[in-house]
Amino acid sequence: MHSVPLPVATVAPPSPPVVPPRRARQRAVAFAVGVGVAALVVTVRLGDVLHGPPALVLALVLTLAAPTSRHLSRRVVYAASLLFGLVPVLWWWDIPWGAVGRAGTLLAVGAGALATTTLWEGTGGAPRRVRALVPRFCAGDVVVLGAVTATVWVTSSWLRVSTGAAALGALVPGWDNSAHFDMVQMLRRYGVTVDQLPLAPFGEHWKFVEYPQGYHAVVATVVELMASPGLGSPDAELVAYVHAEALVLVAAAGMVAAGLCALPRLRHSPLVALPLTAFPVAALVTGPGGTAFTSGFPNFVVASTLTACIPLVATRMPRVMMPLQLAVIGSMLVGVAHTWVLLLVVALPAAALGLVPAHRSRWRATRSQQVASALVVLATVGGLAHVLGILSALDPGKVLVTPGAITTPDAGLFLAVTLGSAALCLLAGSRTRWSPIGWTAAVPAAGLLAACSLALLQRSQGGELSYYFWKLVAGVELVGVVVLAMAAATLLPRFTRPTTRRQAASGVAASVLVTVAVTQVFGFTGPGRGVFVTAPELEGTTQTLLDAASASDGDGRRLMTLLPSQATAAMHPVNAQQWFLALTGRWTVEANDATTALVGADGLSVDPATALRAALELGDDSWVLVNPAEEGTMRATVTEPSLADRILTW
Repeated sequence: MHSVPLPVATVAPPSPPVVPPRRARQRAVAFAVGVGVAALVVTVRLGDVLHGPPALVLALVLTLAAPTSRHLSRRVVYAASLLFGLVPVLWWWDIPWGAVGRAGTLLAVGAGALATTTLWEGTGGAPRRVRALVPRFCAGDVVVLGAVTATVWVTSSWLRVSTGAAALGALVPGWDNSAHFDMVQMLRRYGVTVDQLPLAPFGEHWKFVEYPQGYHAVVATVVELMASPGLGSPDAELVAYVHAEALVLVAAAGMVAAGLCALPRLRHSPLVALPLTAFPVAALVTGPGGTAFTSGFPNFVVASTLTACIPLVATRMPRVMMPLQLAVIGSMLVGVAHTWVLLLVVALPAAALGLVPAHRSRWRATRSQQVASALVVLATVGGLAHVLGILSALDPGKVLVTPGAITTPDAGLFLAVTLGSAALCLLAGSRTRWSPIGWTAAVPAAGLLAACSLALLQRSQGGELSYYFWKLVAGVELVGVVVLAMAAATLLPRFTRPTTRRQAASGVAASVLVTVAVTQVFGFTGPGRGVFVTAPELEGTTQTLLDAASASDGDGRRLMTLLPSQATAAMHPVNAQQWFLALTGRWTVEANDATTALVGADGLSVDPATALRAALELGDDSWVLVNPAEEGTMRATVTEPSLADRILTW
């Protein structure tokens, strides 16, 4: 008996999905429209129309239109975080952006992407997707607008600066401002961060190679947005730089306010949100943040802002594998690392809040979400590794005990904010079902522990608490006030809606009074604008410095020293020389070392004749620039023709 083989069913391999011709045409049209919109933006940009306020308005509209969230406040937080973290990456490589520049390219890509996504599924659903571009406005968003407006008013003296001398006068009181201006100028000159540049002319080494420049890349991009990709005169660059710094601080204040007002408890309660938001914004703008910003530490203030906003995002994640939220947190981590890396000791614990509570259900995700989340984590690790490469030449044990001038924060206020914010988080965690708020106490606790550890290190090696300790204390305090406001928002009871005009008026009055009170916690400001002032009395000095820099910008001589004169007597000679180096693109390690010729062994100024001879004797290729009014007097002090020939003026 023969068996008859049965037919074996075969399963054909799955064929790739076929895009219907109609849908393919729709997507082709959407892509073409996006390219057309991007080309239009590029054309307008090249036509010198899309610069200054129009470019700023378009950037703001595109930022708020990106459908990252339904709510306006959360869109602000997400967009600002992504920009602070991702924009610096554009400066890691020398890409020929041309006259469009990085800022113009971002505008074009953003506008084109929104147009393409709106039409991607055809014109049928376009109205619905257009409506999705408009964020949902809540009552608490009024507070965000108020915080931005208040910060614009506080920084208005900087935003109104119109001359290079006035801009330089606003920056000179903060010694380190010259270094930050130089790093932005190097980006503008060469289109790439200093660590990616070859050696300077004559084989010298550029200054700040080991300094991460995330903040400076953001400022350079804002300067490019408002002005142009091409480098302008020293006067124009100073004005654009001061404007860009003020705008970055406005963005930072708006980011903090939006992060708090995006909390469910404050989203619809503007009278409650007003004082709770005013407290951290005041700390950032007129308190220790404003003092640090104008003292020459603007990058540190931005790093503190990013660190403070991480728990506002991490604690609102219902699941772990949420690619957008992970990208936002990763961008903030990279931004902190490339802005003031020491604050990672606080930022990393804040980011870990996204893992709390550790329920298995919070790890559920689709395959695409898993892949996207993994890519985001890898990109974040890559950004953190990049900064480690920049810092690898430094010895942490020596750097952390470096002395330096800094306004010492109030230690009592620091402890009150740090301990108080941790206590409120623990209390809120015990009284609410929102478990991440209790774990948020780890953020100020980590900062306090890091500050104590650094204090022990400095005491054991340097003998006194110095620069990096006090900056870390100020940073932890700025983070602490945001955490404190976040915990307070969770603890406050839900107020009933007022039923009479008297109740409504009392509520408004109470909110306003508390708001005024919390803005004075960090020092009385009265009706003034705090620390954001210009210095008209310095404009004669700064104009002389600008005249010297403008006359020698582009000069090919190796080492040039600006001799102190009666016209620049209001500035320390080393500070004036460093500004001269920054304005002319000459700031190298060797040029910085040569500034010792202008001071004695005690660091104090020496008389001009002594400084002149010391600077000329640095080498046969050293030149000295003297004030035209004092040229004859200075030449008379030098008898050797070989030295006198290297005295220049303008």
